[in-house]
Amino acid sequence: MSAAESAAIVLNVLAFAGAGAFLMFHADERRRSPVDTRLSAIFLLLMALVGVRATRWAIEAPFLQRVEEALAAALPLFALALAEGLMRRHAPSLMKRVFLIGSVGVALLALLRPNAVSMEFTVMLGVLVAGGLAATALLLFLRDRRSLSPSENAAISAMGLGLLAALPFVAGDFLYAAGLSPWRAGGIALLLFVYATARLTATGAGGTAVLADLALAVFGAGVAFMTLVALVGPPDLVTGGAWLLVIFGIVLVILIVQALRERDTALGRQELLTALADAPPAPLDAFIDHVLASPMLQRATVLEGAGLHDRADGNPRSHARGRACTDAAAAAGGEHARPFVRPRCRRTTDAPAQAGHGGGAHGMSDAMATFDEYERITLVAEANLAPSVHNIQPTRFRFAPDGAIEIHEDARRRIPVGDPTGADNRKSFGAAAEGLVLALAARNISAGIETGGDAIARITLHPEAAPDPLRTHVSKRATWRGAFDRPITRDVKALEKLAAGGDMTVVTDPARIAEIATLYDDTSLVTLRDGAYRAELVSWMRFTRGAKNWSRDGLNAEAMALSPFEGFAAGVVMGPLLFPVLNAFGAARPLIAEGAKVTSAAGVVLFHRPASESDFDTGRRFYRAWLEITALGLCLCPMSALADSQTAATELKRAYDIADDRKLVTAFRVGRRPPNAKQTPRVRLPASELIV
Repeated sequence: MSAAESAAIVLNVLAFAGAGAFLMFHADERRRSPVDTRLSAIFLLLMALVGVRATRWAIEAPFLQRVEEALAAALPLFALALAEGLMRRHAPSLMKRVFLIGSVGVALLALLRPNAVSMEFTVMLGVLVAGGLAATALLLFLRDRRSLSPSENAAISAMGLGLLAALPFVAGDFLYAAGLSPWRAGGIALLLFVYATARLTATGAGGTAVLADLALAVFGAGVAFMTLVALVGPPDLVTGGAWLLVIFGIVLVILIVQALRERDTALGRQELLTALADAPPAPLDAFIDHVLASPMLQRATVLEGAGLHDRADGNPRSHARGRACTDAAAAAGGEHARPFVRPRCRRTTDAPAQAGHGGGAHGMSDAMATFDEYERITLVAEANLAPSVHNIQPTRFRFAPDGAIEIHEDARRRIPVGDPTGADNRKSFGAAAEGLVLALAARNISAGIETGGDAIARITLHPEAAPDPLRTHVSKRATWRGAFDRPITRDVKALEKLAAGGDMTVVTDPARIAEIATLYDDTSLVTLRDGAYRAELVSWMRFTRGAKNWSRDGLNAEAMALSPFEGFAAGVVMGPLLFPVLNAFGAARPLIAEGAKVTSAAGVVLFHRPASESDFDTGRRFYRAWLEITALGLCLCPMSALADSQTAATELKRAYDIADDRKLVTAFRVGRRPPNAKQTPRVRLPASELIV
């Protein structure tokens, strides 16, 4: 058996496994629509087809050829039925008749014809299958989709693209049968279709996202193929092509498994959100009981790893009262800023409340007793929604006996290469402190901040504060690292208002934004060439869902707007071995470039503060500036490399007339999130781990 024939069998086995994995996950879906049923039917047909084909090639059983051809003849009819379900309308009656007569007629002819091998029949079957799939894809793309929802449009584009991408490989099998091609790659066709479907059901991604993933898959397979060639030597053309097809098939299987895992996680998150939405707002015991009773949830998930069997008293409420609500909200991407049971600060009766800010911590402790466990966790969870460098979350909170709240550092959470002076960490402490001040103000508690001493800062509490209007935007604030929606005039005018504050210089001219984009890519490349810096950065990046701390800290692939395969590829590219090689050949820059994302922005905001200001105070103002931009209905992504590089910072300050006595803190690219883009779940440590 030749290498090409062996590769064909392996591809069909991979296709069978990929389709089977999808059906196993799909079978767990509780609510099944007619489209789900049609999708399952076509997957079963495809599994039968590749299973029979692989068996026939492996044991060289000619009698199975008729069964294989009959199954292949049914493909266009099944694909058309699925397309009708997606479009929510019937295909043209003539098209349906042609497909029905053609599929049934060719299937009967395959089973009953006298000669098992016939060139004329092979050509006829190839025209039916390839032409039918192409016509179905064309029908999907020509559908007037203005009346459909974004998710339905994404489904149509993903399925249509999956069919078109599969066509060359389907045709390859018939070209092989006609003696015109040395490879049989029909298994790749099924894998492409399975991946498009899995990606769609996992993330709602449309055709463009699927196409981008497939382009990266081809790149990844090419890199793996070149590595194999370097190890074992160059093969002949036919064998090399077989190797490449098998490698591409394995890459597609990996992508399918990742997409199915994402889909499973999304279903669990949806179930959790449903349980949270249906739970009564009060009392807390009833809320916890309802969430724990959710059939799709493990109690260990809600209780952050502590199941009922771990509790000596067998009662989850005593453990969950302080943790479950806020931590479960974090796991679901919910809002810590909106506790499910409104916390109350307990007033004492042995001393009157002292007004004003002069009473210090003791004045507040006389007026209000210490917070209970639930109230502490709720406050800390909201404070920890503040941004921190690389999302390392270095801030810790201590509730002092005198009623003050102290800010401390977790010394294990530092980035000594990227932040040797600790300035970024100090800004992170300031942002967390400002978040705590906002949370306290929402509870009518004002705060005074004292820096210095044993703690990084002490927050003393005072009564009767007015809620800060920016606090309502805390739960909406998020980093958007993808491309922005097309800017409109309203976005630009909203940004220009920010310049009135004096610490934000707004750039909205497209030509100047393009200059900043080029400078940013140049600066990022120079920074990433430093192996120590790159290794430190990668240690805080979570490229795949299997990564430790994916949902706890750092930057995961979802937060970086990377698809599963893009995340996997980024981990390989950023590694210690491949990046220097790519950089030497000039291939690193296009792989890390974000210029297109920068130029899609409505504007770039250069955020600067007095050079004499402490990093802690700069961090407080940094958080408020971000919330002010969020309040305009916009989202942003910091481009910190421009401020971290002295060369780039000096160039920007000179170009935009920023005084020498001011420091460039960062540059934001700002715009509107695309309408179909979803906000990724918040990645945060459980609040209970932040209290010392």
